[in-house]
Amino acid sequence: MEDIKFLNLFETQKLNWKDWNHYAHIRMAYLMICKYGLIECDGFIISGIKSYNRYNRDKITHGFNSTITWFWIEKIKEKCKKERYKSSIDFIESNKDLLNFAQIFDYYSKAELFSDKAKNSIIKVALFNK
Repeated sequence: MEDIKFLNLFETQKLNWKDWNHYAHIRMAYLMICKYGLIECDGFIISGIKSYNRYNRDKITHGFNSTITWFWIEKIKEKCKKERYKSSIDFIESNKDLLNFAQIFDYYSKAELFSDKAKNSIIKVALFNK
């Protein structure tokens, strides 16, 4: 699916819930960064996820997590600062490490990451010193 169509489906809450996985989160965040810029994108990504989740509230099993969202936004932004890409698919193909969700556990314990504190506020860690 082309980037414009994918982002439009997400922003209008028409993206199929079964397609809303980690890959889709990375793709959406990259496209939002491209659309809104490195400084302004955070709010659009967060509000987009929350809107999408509200629309699909009957399907959600774990909900929004501020810390997880911050972690991945920062990881994606760092990659965007280093290189330009032709598309979200090109971005992901060039940065396959972002598809490994488990890398987040190099920075957070499961107990910390899934705590109410992490869900409701950002627990920041030094991401680029590891």
